[in-house]
Amino acid sequence: MVERAVILSSGQLIRPEDLPFCPGWTPALFCPKQEGTVDLKALTEQFEARFINAAYEKYGSVRKAAASLSMDPATFLRKRKKYGEPPVVQK
Repeated sequence: MVERAVILSSGQLIRPEDLPFCPGWTPALFCPKQEGTVDLKALTEQFEARFINAAYEKYGSVRKAAASLSMDPATFLRKRKKYGEPPVVQK
C-alpha cells in the first residue's frame, strides 16, 4: 500500500486522499450493529460500488482508478457497469 501511495501521490508527501481508503474511515461505518439477518452480499456490493465510483471520480481514468484499487481495468469496467454506472471510455 505504501509503494502504491508513493507512486500515485502527486508530490513529496503522501496525503490521506492518496491512500486507497476514504479519509475519516472508521470500522463502525462498515460494520453496522444489526439484529437478525444481514444481507452480506448487498453490503459488500454497496461497499465495492462506493470505492469504485470514488476512485473513478478522483482519478478520472479507468486505468488509474483500477490501479488505485489493485484491480484490472477490465474488471473495474465490468463492476462499474454491474453497479449501474454507464460504461466509461478508457483514457
